[in-house]
Amino acid sequence: MSSFTLYEGESWNEKYRPQFFNEIMYQQKIISTIKSNIECLPHLLFYGPSGVGKTTLISILAKQIYGDSIKQNVLILNASQDRGIDIVRNKIKSFAQKSTYNNHPFKLIILDEADYLTQDAQSALRRIMEKYSKITRFCFICNYATKIIKPISSRCSLFKFKPIRRDFVIERLKHIAENESMENYKDYIETISDVSNGDLRQGIILLETLNTLSKNKVITKKIIYELVGIVPKNIIKELYHISKKSKFDEINKSCKNILNDGYTISDIFRQLCIQIIDDDELTENEKSQLLVKLSNFDKKRALDGDDFICLISFCCEIYKLYKNK
Repeated sequence: MSSFTLYEGESWNEKYRPQFFNEIMYQQKIISTIKSNIECLPHLLFYGPSGVGKTTLISILAKQIYGDSIKQNVLILNASQDRGIDIVRNKIKSFAQKSTYNNHPFKLIILDEADYLTQDAQSALRRIMEKYSKITRFCFICNYATKIIKPISSRCSLFKFKPIRRDFVIERLKHIAENESMENYKDYIETISDVSNGDLRQGIILLETLNTLSKNKVITKKIIYELVGIVPKNIIKELYHISKKSKFDEINKSCKNILNDGYTISDIFRQLCIQIIDDDELTENEKSQLLVKLSNFDKKRALDGDDFICLISFCCEIYKLYKNK
């Protein structure tokens, strides 16, 4: 999303980032539990989708615990960049074994995007957690808890962050739009919420981008869909209908057209999945069969498969299923 942000200076995402616990939206049970354990904080594992408050919450917690001595007591690493065993052995171990500053009972190491850590790095981290647990706490932040090895996750209190509910996203975006004196934002703020899928950060970035674009053009749903890479529903429905009823030449042409329009195969597959689930002409068993095949083609694509071949092959599977009905 950030690749198309058109601002200078501080972004709205940073400008409106929560600074206190009560400003974080839709994660109140987690916040309540964390606040009640501040004095004897365990190792933490925050997991869930992007843009729902994981990093913001641990940042606010660190500020509350350490105040002015946060720089001396907190180490923050982005594991998508610092992901190897050398970082663990040098930077993390070196920080973990140091004494705390200003008489705090423990230091805090925050590993953002921890699901990018290699297996060797995670194994080394487990030993550091064991050895320095009296003076160091870890907070792992990731999208998928299953990518963290069991010896680490079993030593942590796990907190699952949910996508932010649609009405909460709309409320927050309206507040920002009004505060920034945006015009005509009501025409598209619900569409922003829909395409953000519970990711408030994505919603705010998109809102800011549209604020810039709206000075030169009228904002439409098509523009919003193009910015986030979503295939318009009518195009997906047409592709699905052609795959069900048409011959190979038409399927071939439709697949070429949708890819030539710049839509990504991952977005196309994701939206085809919804079409299959909502298809009343299919039995539950037939839906399951198609979704398994879609998953297999998506896996092939992720392993450097050809986008066009994967897409047309799956569309032909839809045709075969309907031909045999």
